[in-house]
Amino acid sequence: MKFKFSLVLLAFVCLLASCKKSNVQGRYIPKEAAFVLHFDAGSLLSKLTWEEIKQGAAYKKAMSDSTMPSSVKTILENPEESGFDIKKDGLFFLTKDSMGGYIALQLPVSDEAKVKTLVESNKDLKVSSEKDFTIATAERIIMKWNKSMFIMVVDVPEIAEMSNNDFMSDDDTETTVTPRDLAKQVQFLFDLKENESLATDDKFSKLMKEKGDMHVWLNNKALVGDMSNLGPMASMVKMDKLYEDNYQTGTINFVDGKIDADLKSYMSKDVAKLVKKYEGGNVDLNMLENVPSDKIAFYMGMNFKPEFIRELIKLTGLEGLVTMGLGMTGINLDDIINFSTGNFLLSIYDLPVSDTSNIAASNDPNYLFAAEINDKDATNKIIGVVKKTMGETDEMNIQIKDKQLAISNNKNDLSRYLNSEKKDKAFASKFKSSNYALYANVKYIVNTLPSFSSDSATIVFETYNKNFWNEVFVTGGKFSNGSFNYSGELTMQDEKTNSLKQLYALINQAVIMEENKKPYEFEIMEAAPADSTIIVPAE
Repeated sequence: MKFKFSLVLLAFVCLLASCKKSNVQGRYIPKEAAFVLHFDAGSLLSKLTWEEIKQGAAYKKAMSDSTMPSSVKTILENPEESGFDIKKDGLFFLTKDSMGGYIALQLPVSDEAKVKTLVESNKDLKVSSEKDFTIATAERIIMKWNKSMFIMVVDVPEIAEMSNNDFMSDDDTETTVTPRDLAKQVQFLFDLKENESLATDDKFSKLMKEKGDMHVWLNNKALVGDMSNLGPMASMVKMDKLYEDNYQTGTINFVDGKIDADLKSYMSKDVAKLVKKYEGGNVDLNMLENVPSDKIAFYMGMNFKPEFIRELIKLTGLEGLVTMGLGMTGINLDDIINFSTGNFLLSIYDLPVSDTSNIAASNDPNYLFAAEINDKDATNKIIGVVKKTMGETDEMNIQIKDKQLAISNNKNDLSRYLNSEKKDKAFASKFKSSNYALYANVKYIVNTLPSFSSDSATIVFETYNKNFWNEVFVTGGKFSNGSFNYSGELTMQDEKTNSLKQLYALINQAVIMEENKKPYEFEIMEAAPADSTIIVPAE
């Protein structure tokens, strides 16, 4: 009896474990997919309804296209007639392979006959049937669906041209790419075993469990490819230590007045150990407050233990190359690591007022880079090399005071910064618990951009755009559960309207501008007569 009970308990535990790790969204996506975009159509349509979409200029322009088949217009009028379940998950992914790569779109089907009617309205597609499936093909495209799932695959051999092998190679000869068997490829996705898909990937499952309108998955190793393509360098460096188990994930939500994003960055066990050991504390907000302006366009702050750099270089096998490279400058790796405590700041501020009367006018914004000093001797050695290499000009002034190093294109600002002439920064409180911080005042930046257009439609759109954006924040950087964790926030000036509605309104404004702006007229100078005499003025 006890034995039977133990078996039941074990089965129950296994069931819970499988439920915890698996997900339905990744069922037809290969584990080696480089990029995945998941969108919750039901959630998105609850924030921007189809009736609202139909009222927009973008929709009306699409519906006025005389080349669009009537059946497609019928679907746009009532998407539920498409045969797709428009309130469930949609997925887009990209995969790289030896043939270049392919992209795929997956949509849930509610009525396969209606999907067939929709597809057949495109006369460029050849439609056929195969057992429980319907298939439509065109050049480099195949669509295949049954009563529950639709998958479209597009062959993209050009991805091979962007591979690291071609990037590192000096060989300019064109490589011949064999055409992909699309019928075989799409069937591979339908036949994909669960344990070979992202359905059983615990990180992807964790991502899918996060509540969001959209999810993003990035597999850096799959995206970069085989590091053996580095050729002779492959035996000297261990770049796989960086790319192994290296993923970025993001959960995006459209809420009133802003777009929220929860971001995670995973890494290999070896790198994770180093990160955990050399993780820094919170960014020094005193450094931010000392920036001598309250008109900040961009700010980035970080705090980490510099010894992390040495250990990462050792891990990747680059220590010899780095030592040799630094040796030519007169500094060494110890100088690089010891000069700072790991507290850094970069700020761009006081953007110049645009001068539309003079296109060639040069008026740069102020910048300030600052670091908290740990070793003055190492700092002076590095500064000496910088001055010798780049010189000290009006564009780059360097000063040291106590434990602070500051570099700026404004000498007066250096003095004000080092003397702690503080300026209030309203956004600083966002970064109280961050060891990485990023801020951009998009409103300020956009409103300083010059406009050289006299077209009324363009001016209306530019004004709309200037009243649209507000600020960007990225906070966090703490390491836990195997990943760096960040929060991103893009805010808009209208704080009461859902951000998805606002983005659609911006798109509509762009369409209105394109429809109403006057075509740009080029002045064509007439050629001089063939028998004309060119008179050169006397000096």
